[in-house]
This record gives sequence, C-alpha cells and structure tokens, in this order.
Amino acid sequence: MKSMRSKRKKLVAVSFGMLALGLLLAADVPRAERGVGATEQEATESGASRQGRVRLDGRVLRDDGGPFNALGATLFWAMWGEAHEPERLDENLRWLADRGVDYVRILGMVGAESWSDRRIDPASPDYWPAADRLLARLARHGLRVQLTLFADAQLMMPSGADRARFVDAWAAKANEQPERFLLLEIANEHWQNGMADIAELRALGRRLADKTDVLVALSAPLADQACALYAKSAADLATVHYSRDSSADDRWRPVGQPWRWPADYDTGCRGELPPAVNNEPIGPESSVYDDDDPGRLVMAYATTFVSQNAAYVLHTGAGIRAGGAGDRLVGRSANVWEVPKLRTALRGIAAAKAYLPPDLANWRRHDVGEASHPVAELAPAIEAGALRGAYAASAGGRFVAVVVGVGRPLDVRTTRTCTVDIRVPLSGEPIARRSVNRGEAFTLSGSEAFVLIGVCRD
Repeated sequence: MKSMRSKRKKLVAVSFGMLALGLLLAADVPRAERGVGATEQEATESGASRQGRVRLDGRVLRDDGGPFNALGATLFWAMWGEAHEPERLDENLRWLADRGVDYVRILGMVGAESWSDRRIDPASPDYWPAADRLLARLARHGLRVQLTLFADAQLMMPSGADRARFVDAWAAKANEQPERFLLLEIANEHWQNGMADIAELRALGRRLADKTDVLVALSAPLADQACALYAKSAADLATVHYSRDSSADDRWRPVGQPWRWPADYDTGCRGELPPAVNNEPIGPESSVYDDDDPGRLVMAYATTFVSQNAAYVLHTGAGIRAGGAGDRLVGRSANVWEVPKLRTALRGIAAAKAYLPPDLANWRRHDVGEASHPVAELAPAIEAGALRGAYAASAGGRFVAVVVGVGRPLDVRTTRTCTVDIRVPLSGEPIARRSVNRGEAFTLSGSEAFVLIGVCRD
C-alpha cells in the first residue's frame, strides 16, 4: 500500500524507449543522403537574423535584436580556406549557419610545423584581400567572427613593432565593418604562441581597445595567471579554456567547468576579472580529451549561460586544420558535416537557444545547498552519488536549473510554488510540465540530464 507521501509525488517518467527512438530519429545522416545544404526542416534560425554591433550588457552579449546566448564554432582554418579552398569553406560556413551558429572563431596567423599545409601568413600579398573576401562571405551567411590575431607569433611575427602594426591594421579592418565582428582576441593560449610576456599582451590589448569599439579579449589565461593577465586590463571579455579532464571516469566533469569562473581564478583580485567566454571546451575530436555525446554538448551550452558566461564555442576537430596533415595523423574530420553526431548536438543546442532566456548570464547564480537555491534535495543527491552536478540561476520569479549525471530516479522539490517545464537535452519541447507547491516532491527519471525552467508565484 502506498504511503500518503508517495501519493503526493508527481512522477516525471521519461521512457528509455522513447529516448532511444528520439536518438534514432536525430541520428546523423550520411552526406550523400542529405546534400551539402540543410533542408527547410533541418535548418534552424540562422545568424542572419542578428544585426548591428555586438555590445556587452553586464555579462550578456547584445546587438540590435537584443540579448542573445551566443553560439560560436571553431574554424581556425577559415583564412587559409578563403585563400585556397573557398568553395569548401563556403560549404562549411553554410552548414554551420543553417544550424544556428552565430559566429566562427578563426586565426589571423599560424605557421608551426604541424600547420605547414595550412599556413596563414600576414606577409602574403593576398592576405588582406582574402580577409576582405572572408568578411564578405561571412556576411552572406549571416555569421560574425571572433578573430584571434596571434598564433605562432614567435615564428610568424617576432618583431614587436610589426605586432603593433598588425594590431592597428585589424582594428582599422574591424572599424570598417564592426557589425561583422563579435570579438577580437590578441592571442591564442599566449604562453605557447609566442606571447608569453603578459606586459606585452596587456599593452597590445590596450592599443586595440583604444582603436576600436569592437569587444576585446587578451587570451586564455592559465588558472594562476588570470589576475595578472586580466585584472584592470582593457579587455571586455576573458576567453577561457576550461579543463577538459574527464580522466576520473566522470564524463560530466567538463560540463560544469564554467561554474568555476571567476571564483577559482580571481583569488588575488576579487571582482576585477571580466565576464568569460567558454572559448575552447571539450568537443568532438578535441585534443587530449574529447567528447562527441550530443546530450553532454547541449548541457555544456546550457551550463555556460547558467554559470554567467557570455558565449559558448563548439570546438570540433574539423574546425582546426580542415583535414590538414596534422589532423589526419590523429583521425580528425575534414569538414563539419563529417563530425560524428554533430548534427544531432546542434539540433539540441538550437532547441536550447530557443528555450533558454536570452539574458540568462545576467541572472543570479545559486550554489547547490544554499538556502536561496530554487530546487532542494540536490546537494544530498550529489553527496550520495545520485548525480554529478547541478547549476541554477534565477531572476525574480523565474529560474533555470541544469541537472547532470543523474544515476537513478531523483526526487526533488522546489523551494517556492512554481510551474516547472522539464526538458531533456535533445528535445526542444518539455517532456513534462508540473505545477508544484512549495516543498512538494516530483521525480526526475529516465535521462542522465535535465533542464528545469520554472516560473514561481510566491
């Protein structure tokens, strides 16, 4: 006989069979069967709908259309592609734009040995004409760009005077079409790209910021150097490369890394670090550790904004050298549509873009277990090993909670009287909607991850 308590519970049951069917329907389709372009049904809202210069409003990116949870994709090779394989570049850009990507992250130079067949050289006579063609191509697809000026700078541009002139040239280019740029970054992982001198990096960032209104970042900081790099600098944003480490048999660990900014980085400069971009997270065919699971990639996108980060970059093997020799050695894909399961992940991310509040990064964060957290019972569940992580933010009577690594049916309670939409990563629609009183239990089951979106009345 059921107890009175169990009678009050409202079960959220997600059939494993239905989830399996959904995964089957969302599975990647071979290129020969789908063609290069998206069909009308497959295409999501294109970045073409976003207009105007990108600005920073608190921790949220905003343009003429209002705030948005920016989705980027690594495409380091775009400048090389414009010069050598423009048609293939165009196919990759189209494929990304049709699936809701807002911007691509590209390199302004690169030339180490592993890039010998994908070299991007500012001394090339076609460099600036190619840059103009690329910006025009991006505009045709409604895409913006995050340009990283220096990579392999010790080889490509060792002179400090030349570096300063290069910064000036890109500032002038950005001022010609400011609406085409999401962000200008001085260097990629500066400590291993010829820009180890933090004083020089900060000076170049100041020089760039003084010459353009486009948003500026310096580089990915090492954890113990974030204050030295960013505190009281001219940067608007910090391009953070969170740990991909899942070696402790915790595939959900990288998903929660954005929650660490800024508290784990600003120990010596509290309150002085700018908002973060989740700039090179774990992804399909990424180095050292990789992850192509669509559900985890969707949750990584959602957790980015719940954690008050300003943008998320989808980092894939095909975005690095586009099938260059260095990538063929490690089995990376050459084109984005060849990346396993990427189509499915982008469908889920497109759904999340639609249901997540566009100003989410400006909401108040709640650590698990604190009294103001909108969902109770999560801290004990983590301690008991029933789930891996939970991240939440609220604004007034609304909240968003991301719950990941659920290992068994999980009873939770809202701390207010709320209506809660319950979603799983790959679905764009709520699998359940529950109206619950303060302290009333409901159950999460049938999936490893959930997004809870609540509207509360008391």
